[in-house]
Formats: sequence, structure tokens, C-alpha cells
Amino acid sequence: LALSFSPAAHAQDEKKFKVGVEPPAGFADHLEFIQGDKVETFSKDKVYVVEFWATWCPPCKRSIPHLTELQKDYGSRGLQIIGVSDEPVDLVKKFVKEKGSAMDYTVATQKKDDTFIAEKWMQATGQKGIPCAFVIARTGKLVHIGNPLDPNFDNVIKMTLANRYDPELLSRVEPSI
Repeated sequence: LALSFSPAAHAQDEKKFKVGVEPPAGFADHLEFIQGDKVETFSKDKVYVVEFWATWCPPCKRSIPHLTELQKDYGSRGLQIIGVSDEPVDLVKKFVKEKGSAMDYTVATQKKDDTFIAEKWMQATGQKGIPCAFVIARTGKLVHIGNPLDPNFDNVIKMTLANRYDPELLSRVEPSI
């Protein structure tokens, strides 16, 4: 078996959005913010959860109260949740209005005919389903990708807020059996 190394392929892989890498630049340029303040950049004094969801998605709807609770419980410690949909602005505005205080975090939609967010976040990381949450630490780097309904999600948030979540270290730890 012979293995070849392609520097061009390796360089392209290094630019891919993955855990341990900063998110693609220009996030806010591709979104229309519906609720909450526009997030221009990922500030080093906050932990961000960027969650991809849709109004038609039952698991997404189940995650909304949970994300609202996390925002309420940890917002004062620097957590900012941003829900991002790729649906039409009017549809998402109506949905958010109907949810009222049950959906109490920043909400945005991908701008019409703009595929940057879907391509540079979901597709670039190999994600195929929603809800899908990306956790960005105060370092400005992605530390976790997962479902916000996953039982371990809250622990990831708590550890990241405490600057104690290290995905690289965790990936080297073998589970004890």
C-alpha cells in the first residue's frame, strides 16, 4: 500500500472549518438579524452557540425552550446564543413573534440567495442534519459541534464558559470500560 501526500490537498484541509479553528470571517455579512443585536464579530469576552434550525423541524422546535433557558441561565456569564435559519425572513419573523418569550435569544436568517453560511459552516464541517449547534469559545475557536438536545451539550457549555473545555485533550482520552 502506497500513500501519497498532496501539499495542495493538505493546505485546503487546513483551511476547512473544524474544531480548533476560527469560524469563517464575515458571519454577519451573510445574515439578516430578526431578533437581538447584530453580531458583527465573535468577541473574546463571550462564548457563542450558533445553532442551525428551521421552523418546520420538530427537534428544532423542541430545542428552542432549552436554548432560551441556557441563554437566561448563562447570559450573564457571557453566553450568547444565535439561532440561524435559511428560511425566508417573513416566515421566521412570524415564527419568532408567535414564540414570544419562549424563544428569547438572538435569531437570524441567511440572506436570500446567499449560501455562504450553509456552505462555510454546515457543509464545511460535514453536518447534514438540524438542529446543529456550533460552540465557539472565548479563544475565538470552534470547540464543539453537536445537537443542542444531546445530554452532554449543557456540560460542554458550562465547561466552555469556565474556560475548561478542551476538545483536543478529550479526544485523546480513551473511555474507561
